[in-house]
Amino acid sequence: SGGGLIWLSSATSVRFGQRSMLKADGLAGTQAQDKKGPVAGGGAGGQILVFLKGALQMEKAKAPVLSAKGGDIGCSSGTQGSAGGAGGGGFVGLHWTDRPGPVRLTTGSEPADHGAVTVETCGGG
Repeated sequence: SGGGLIWLSSATSVRFGQRSMLKADGLAGTQAQDKKGPVAGGGAGGQILVFLKGALQMEKAKAPVLSAKGGDIGCSSGTQGSAGGAGGGGFVGLHWTDRPGPVRLTTGSEPADHGAVTVETCGGG
């Protein structure tokens, strides 16, 4: 199934603690236990929407992760006559009503230092 929706709204600022994660990832596909039945593909990544007026504040130890990845493929070489695909990546949106403080967005493949938010929206594998 799909990743759903996470809606975070604040009239002031939002503070992420150490190792904070918001995940709206799609689930992996499934197949019948006997490998002869239908196969379901991976779920699509969901949406993460963050609306705030003030700054996005973070602890120094580790950057928060906002993830809306698609679910993995749900078939194997033993499945007869059917295949399920991977789910597509979702959407992560950050919206400020005032001018934001210094924030740097990175992908999961880059090292995230202090002041960075890691955003993951890739499709499943």
